[in-house]
Amino acid sequence: MLFNVKIELLKHVPEGVTKEQGLVKELQLLRLTNNRLENEKAELVHQLEIYQNQTEINKGDAFAAEKDEHYKLKSEVADLKMQLKTADLDQQCLKEEIRKLKNELDNFDPSFFEEIEDLKYNYNEEVKKNIILEEKLKTLSEQFDVQIDIPARVSID
Repeated sequence: MLFNVKIELLKHVPEGVTKEQGLVKELQLLRLTNNRLENEKAELVHQLEIYQNQTEINKGDAFAAEKDEHYKLKSEVADLKMQLKTADLDQQCLKEEIRKLKNELDNFDPSFFEEIEDLKYNYNEEVKKNIILEEKLKTLSEQFDVQIDIPARVSID
């Protein structure tokens, strides 16, 4: 079921997401998982109520059959309670993880991304300057017949 939730989430997330978008995606996934766990909990509570109602309906049956059914239902109730506790623990873990992710996302404001864009632009400008200087150096080395080993260039896009 979690796999289907991830597939649905990935259908709505474009390729090439940034770290912030990845965190947002993860937060959305955690929210979906949390909602799923809450739905499962509600279903388990509903089943518990049904089983409790069934025990009241069966009071008119023979004592031996009622006793067997009672033990069976008690066992199922205990199982359901255990599942509820597990779901509650999972929900608490997810809430804590959501809180941590929210705190992490608070560090990313628009100025952070503007600074990243400025750094990328400055880097590209410096690479272009290096290319021009390497070409001038190569021309001068050929003019004065000096051997210079210039490493291969990495293309910039």
